[in-house]
Amino acid sequence: MVVKDLRVELLGEISIPECIRYLDNGVLFIGSRLGDSQLIKLNTRQDDMGCYVSVMETFTNLAPIVDMVVVDLERQGQGQLVTCSGTLWGSSGQRQRSRDRAYKEGSLRIIRNGIGIQEHASIDLPGIKGMWALRVAGTDKFDNTLVMAFVTQTRYVSCPSGRLRVLTLNGEEVEETEIPGILSDQQSFYCGNVSHQQIIQVTPTSARLVSVDTQQLIA
Repeated sequence: MVVKDLRVELLGEISIPECIRYLDNGVLFIGSRLGDSQLIKLNTRQDDMGCYVSVMETFTNLAPIVDMVVVDLERQGQGQLVTCSGTLWGSSGQRQRSRDRAYKEGSLRIIRNGIGIQEHASIDLPGIKGMWALRVAGTDKFDNTLVMAFVTQTRYVSCPSGRLRVLTLNGEEVEETEIPGILSDQQSFYCGNVSHQQIIQVTPTSARLVSVDTQQLIA
């Protein structure tokens, strides 16, 4: 058999599918983990937009959530959750491939009902330009230090080893600490844990590698 011709025709647009299940009478279920799942119908005639696909029902999917913030959009004292959804994060290689596929489904979602928000602690620190969570001990499984960048300085608050979540839930006090290898008299553009038990700090004048174990400058 010889293929003499190949024709590709656009039927319509759907969410990026993880699975596609044909139900009956031209109706399909589109299951998506990067956007909203859908129930669609394939039509024999085009609609006004030139599509053969019509969406019968949409099933909201907040995942994957890559960031979120609690805000009072209507200034009524009631917190609402705003999520950045639709971009999947994994390892560095998976992250790039997934981002290429998921940008189409990226969205901001506002959740008003069905959630309860209670503030356990608040620290008044105006002028923050950036924040990063760090692990400053090689044995820690969880981040236990918060790095805050200001215009002319970098500051840190920490809690006992591995107890960041416990500290917040129990309302314990945070304390300002020092990491000898990190510059505190300059603004940080980035600060984070990297391979080989090291911390990287990027400032206007340098990029520094600091040992997690000794907290001293390596390079």
